Amino acid sequence: QLLNDLPSIVMELDEELTITFLNEAWEHITGYAIEECINKPLQDFIPDDRLNAFYHFEFKVLNALNHEHINVHTELCVSDRAGRILWLTTKFSSPEESLKSTKITVCLENITDQKLAYERLEHLTMHDSLTGLFNRNYFEAALEQFSSNSIKTNATHGLIYMDLDHFKVINDSFGHQSGDD
Repeated sequence: QLLNDLPSIVMELDEELTITFLNEAWEHITGYAIEECINKPLQDFIPDDRLNAFYHFEFKVLNALNHEHINVHTELCVSDRAGRILWLTTKFSSPEESLKSTKITVCLENITDQKLAYERLEHLTMHDSLTGLFNRNYFEAALEQFSSNSIKTNATHGLIYMDLDHFKVINDSFGHQSGDD
């Protein structure tokens, strides 16, 4: 009952990363019924475009299984029942040697909202809020990258600068909305 009252997902995996136990938080967060997920590989819940990251996670888990007292923190991306992406931060540790178990317990916290907020903030730092086009920060970072690339690889790049003269006339004549459009 204590595990089911936790807001975090508690999951038990075997050495092949097959789910052997889930608490009720799994249902609340992912929308999947526990019964339909038991004895399924964790990989079944990973979006196809995130499988490479999952293989990195799998390596960490298997490494933890083979060593004593290793605690590992990482992020994992899963799909919920509706197909939405969920970001989970994971904490797992190798089983105690005295238990002679090959199963590993994983605690997962839903960090999807934080991840989306970070992505929105990152987008805003590189894009104009009105037009959605790249802004000066992006331009300066890209220019620095191209310059660095030119020095390292002796590659050449071109820069075209365009300016709209008398644009104020459009705003004054037709209004700022027309100018924005």
